Amino acid sequence: MTAKTERADAIRWIQAQMDHYGLTLEELDAAGCFAPPPPPPPPPPPAPPAPVVC
Repeated sequence: MTAKTERADAIRWIQAQMDHYGLTLEELDAAGCFAPPPPPPPPPPPAPPAPVVC
């Protein structure tokens, strides 16, 4: 099964569940189902500079 087919199957399943339970996109959105993911953590601080050797 290709990723495209799996995606289409998943979309059909979600639509069937929405129909079964009488849910709308607006209700799901209001419930936070489509909230964006949190931002990624900040990058680690840069390494300290190398010591100066004379």
